Amino acid sequence: MITEKDFRQQILDLARILGWRCYFSWSSIHSPAGYPDLTMVRLSRLIFAELKSENGKVSDAQQEWLSALAATS
Repeated sequence: MITEKDFRQQILDLARILGWRCYFSWSSIHSPAGYPDLTMVRLSRLIFAELKSENGKVSDAQQEWLSALAATS
C-alpha cells in the first residue's frame, strides 16, 4: 500500500512535468484545520485536492473546506 506522502509526491511530480504550479503546506501545524492537501493551478484551471490513503477518511473540517470550495464553481 502506498503512503499518502508518496502518493502526494507522485501527483506533484506529474503535475510539475505537465506545467502545473503546485502548493502544499509542509507542516499544517499553524494552518487552518481541514484545508486541502494540494492547491494546483495551470492557465485558467484551479484544483484543490484532499489526498487520502486507501483507508483514510475525510474529517469534518476537511469536508467543510471541500464544500465551501465546491460552492464557488
